[in-house]
Amino acid sequence: MEDWKDAELLQMGHSKIALELKHTPPKTSIDFYRQIARYIGEFKEWHLTAPEESWSTVRARVLPRYVPINLEERLHRLEESVVVLSEALLTRPVVSSTMIVDLNSKQYSLRHPIPIVVEEWTKEAIATLPETETYGSGLTPAEAINDLKEQIILLYEDLETTDPEALGRLPRAWRRILRHYVAKS
Repeated sequence: MEDWKDAELLQMGHSKIALELKHTPPKTSIDFYRQIARYIGEFKEWHLTAPEESWSTVRARVLPRYVPINLEERLHRLEESVVVLSEALLTRPVVSSTMIVDLNSKQYSLRHPIPIVVEEWTKEAIATLPETETYGSGLTPAEAINDLKEQIILLYEDLETTDPEALGRLPRAWRRILRHYVAKS
């Protein structure tokens, strides 16, 4: 086994049968390697000096010799993985939830705080009221929240001035939700 992947497979095979071996150790060291080979799907002839050694002695003496691990290559692959994960994290927003406690308006106030979701991207922030599919955007989360407050007021006014019979199922639900939260001052 020259490749570190084979070494990892051997170690995984050993881990899987560790409990089995602990309770029912093989009678010979060759049996030990046959059990490992059964889990990794490959068997090689192992050249042992004393075929009747206990399995723990064989494992301690022989296994490290047949499990070469190229640490430099493994470290390089881990470093590449860290770079890929870092790049992936940079392309995802930071998502948080918060509450709006006022609408920054003299005409309207809130009866209850409104739960919202804020997504902070690299160059933009988006605040959303998922219940009414209303959103606001800005360069910072504060700007996005202020824009969302304005959009909530605009939606509320639009829904209040529209005949309820003319509203569809979803806008009627939005109207009911906004009436629960928003009050005229």
